[in-house]
Amino acid sequence: MALIGYMGRDDNAPKGLGAALIVDAARRVSRITALGIWGLMLDAENDGLVAWYEKIGFKRARPLKDGPPSKLMYGPLKSFLRCQSYNH
Repeated sequence: MALIGYMGRDDNAPKGLGAALIVDAARRVSRITALGIWGLMLDAENDGLVAWYEKIGFKRARPLKDGPPSKLMYGPLKSFLRCQSYNH
């Protein structure tokens, strides 16, 4: 897994830019053959972002036993690489 750091947000950015950045990250990581990375992971900052990330293919990690719902998310590279563009 490759961890994606903070991406930020700009209300003036074109629609679809965030999803395009995820696809770009997946493409870049997939070229690093020496490490055997099979997926992306990130820590969503809030429930709204959790829902957005789920929409584009990420899944929520299981919470620790008796812990709050996790905002740690992951997804296989192949799910992001097969997408040409997102319109969400």
